[in-house]
Amino acid sequence: QSSRPQGHRVSGAVTDSTGLPVPDVKITLYMSGETSGTRRTETNVEGRFSFESVPAGEARLVARAPDFSDSQQEIEITRDISNLQIRLELAARSEEVTVTAERDEPELSPAGNADALEFDSEMLYGLPVLDQDILAAAGEFVDDSAMGSEGVSLVVDGMETDQLGVSPSAIAEVRINRNRYSAEFSRPGRGRIEVITKQGSNQFHGSFMAGLRDARMNARNAFSPSRPPQQRRFFEGHLTGPLAGSGNTTFLLSVERQTDEIQQPVFARTPSGLFQQSLVQPERETGIYGRVNRYVGERHVLSWRYGYDREWQKRGIGGFNLPESAYVNRDRDHVAGFGYRWFPSATFFSDLEIRYRNSHETNRSETPDAARIVVNDAFTGGGAQQDQAQDRNRLSLNWTFSNTRGRHSLRWGITTPTLEWQRLVERNNFGGTYQFASLEDYVAGRPLSYTVRVGEPDMDFFYWQGSAFFQDDVKLSSRLTLGLGLRYDAQGHLGDYNNIAPRLSIAWGLNESGNTVIRAGGGMFYDRLGIRTVSDLLQLNGLRLRDLQILAPAYPVLDTGSTAALPPNIVELSRRAKLPYSFDFSGGIEHRFTRDFRLGASYSVTRGTNLWRTIDANAPLPPDFERPMHSYGFIREIQSSGTMKSQGLHISANGRILRFFRGQLRYRLGSSHNDTGGLPPDSLDMRGQWARAGWDRRHRFRAAGLVDLPKSFGLGIIYSASSGRPYEWTTGLDLNRDGLALERPSGVGRNALQMPGESRLDLRLSRAFRLSGGTSERSPGVVVSLDGFNVLNRVNYTRLVGNQSSPFFGKPVAASAARRLQASVRFTF
Repeated sequence: QSSRPQGHRVSGAVTDSTGLPVPDVKITLYMSGETSGTRRTETNVEGRFSFESVPAGEARLVARAPDFSDSQQEIEITRDISNLQIRLELAARSEEVTVTAERDEPELSPAGNADALEFDSEMLYGLPVLDQDILAAAGEFVDDSAMGSEGVSLVVDGMETDQLGVSPSAIAEVRINRNRYSAEFSRPGRGRIEVITKQGSNQFHGSFMAGLRDARMNARNAFSPSRPPQQRRFFEGHLTGPLAGSGNTTFLLSVERQTDEIQQPVFARTPSGLFQQSLVQPERETGIYGRVNRYVGERHVLSWRYGYDREWQKRGIGGFNLPESAYVNRDRDHVAGFGYRWFPSATFFSDLEIRYRNSHETNRSETPDAARIVVNDAFTGGGAQQDQAQDRNRLSLNWTFSNTRGRHSLRWGITTPTLEWQRLVERNNFGGTYQFASLEDYVAGRPLSYTVRVGEPDMDFFYWQGSAFFQDDVKLSSRLTLGLGLRYDAQGHLGDYNNIAPRLSIAWGLNESGNTVIRAGGGMFYDRLGIRTVSDLLQLNGLRLRDLQILAPAYPVLDTGSTAALPPNIVELSRRAKLPYSFDFSGGIEHRFTRDFRLGASYSVTRGTNLWRTIDANAPLPPDFERPMHSYGFIREIQSSGTMKSQGLHISANGRILRFFRGQLRYRLGSSHNDTGGLPPDSLDMRGQWARAGWDRRHRFRAAGLVDLPKSFGLGIIYSASSGRPYEWTTGLDLNRDGLALERPSGVGRNALQMPGESRLDLRLSRAFRLSGGTSERSPGVVVSLDGFNVLNRVNYTRLVGNQSSPFFGKPVAASAARRLQASVRFTF
């Protein structure tokens, strides 16, 4: 006779009106008919709950929590029900929804698209994540064509930022491509990662994890002569509960510490022959983060947060870079924040968040007195020529409002992700850099160029970004929802203030059951001029700092006094520059086959206009190749004249895809072309620049999910595969005497060569142990895990050399990591 418990498992999650998890909610399950009875439990810190061995039949599920109205759901239990969603409203309003074990009610909101990826805390705990770097793992699912010039857009608890501000275990959920055309966000859903952190709890809960990676458990890198000793140790955790015994005040404290002695393989060619060695590149990071929430009456929530993060790491070695080119980076951050949430009624709320960040970062060469030696695509030696210090004071503000009026769900607000005062002391390349076109030229003592920076290194400046938005999601009927939005973006140092971006989305249910939905939408998205570019414009203008260049200089002894009268290389912004923008459109169909499984197909087109690109505005003119403006050298002009086109067919599958597998599958067949990839070989003729984008991959597949195993075992899977991206083919010669050596062979366009494809399989095998005889999800427990990354030990090349003058032409010179194992132990209570 089977010992398996009779009945079904009913589990789900409780969130508030903004999607945040609600802990300590009392969940009561009232059974009716022949199986009458009552079951009770509470949600855990992630807002999740479960009932085991529930008999089949009809039941009523009631959720109760302080300051929220009761929620009731009638459910029909015919099999296991997982991921049941309950949303609580703040006021005395209850919703009664009929849910069967076969399907949910149709989700026609703009945020309900089937190709959205949502990783809850259970998924995050179960998936293989290298060093618990959740952002890096989530970044595998972001579409490069939807990102701006500053990379992926990170939104944490509704505020755009560039850091998490919590340890990994304090993350409740990660979302990608949700509500793709909302006017609230600066980037489309495919280029955005949203992170929701855990809230404070009225009961003490916590999670603490310790992990280890050691070279003795790893395979050898393809470009390392041996398997050198290296080790990475990390610890992280969080604790939440009531503060001073008060039911109105809760806290969340999270910490993390990482110590890494990672080895970087160096694969270079010097006059002495092949240099192949693994060099230690140590890293240290410590983070402490805290938040206090205070509930004042039934309508007000105050919050305070503070975070401290400190990093130390050696950089600059690996690949072609020899040991002497190393430098040390130190970074220290303090972040303080205040939040105020106001609920004047059941249909309206206001959310204000203010954060202040103070950071200090330095880069220092380990051999500061040595000039840098760059032999193109052979080796880089000498000093790193890194000598920089930055002090940043940043103020960020986010103030949003939500209001539900009949069929309209309104949301509007203002956000200033960056109001920054920065003091910069930059002495990079004050010791000079010699560049050689080939190894033969280095042996013969024939440099291509010598560059050196002189002038006043100190500078203070102010940088700001701001935006405002309005969004109206209108439920036109039970089967049709329309999303309308407008967004305004502006920033300093540009003088372009007429940047209004419309957004539109439609969700149409084809039948009364709501199993099949057609979605379409589009929007305009503005890019930004990054703060690093702004600092270059203000510093490298030929007045404050001067970059000087000598072609074919004497070597190894150069009279540096002769550089004083040289015309400077400068950076300038085109007079016609304005904020770049792109149009993103998509349409598709999705179908819910079961309550827990949805399949979708869509087609997207992205067109970028006035994108950032750089040219030499003082390019040498043939036939003598003299620069037309003799008082300047190289003029790096930043223009908003680039274009981009990307299109793709997207196939997605979400939920319980197989009886034993729950997760996310994504496939994209597409292409991306642009003319913005770095400096052109000839700034006087840009026709050869339109080509495949550097990130373009014809095929791309990603999968992540959990496999059900017996006896408290678990298996997490992340698999990725893609075709190769393009890379440049150059001669390595400087025929137009611009000092760059970017010329291509005759008739060859940009990105003409193709890298091989890549694939990687990561696995996590875990075993859970409940302590004190507990069996529920809320019982204290220990989880022991063993992660394997690139478990098939496939060699995935990351760089092939396209320089004909290099001894490595046409050959791979770097690869991603070989198989690595990671052991960890997590304690939860």
